Amino acid sequence: MEHMTFDQRFQSAFEGGMVDIKFFVRRSDVVTADELKADALAFQEAIDAGRVQQVDGVD
Repeated sequence: MEHMTFDQRFQSAFEGGMVDIKFFVRRSDVVTADELKADALAFQEAIDAGRVQQVDGVD
């Protein structure tokens, strides 16, 4: 899969009714909008590539 921008990757989802993206970012500094977009895009790319594993809980 070729590298896509945040807008390219998520535009169809937003047009289809998605209203937000939720995930936790653990950083000690302030996170910029561009850094948050990069993290969300990297997470989706990992999902697409099968590099994630579903867990039943975090406890």
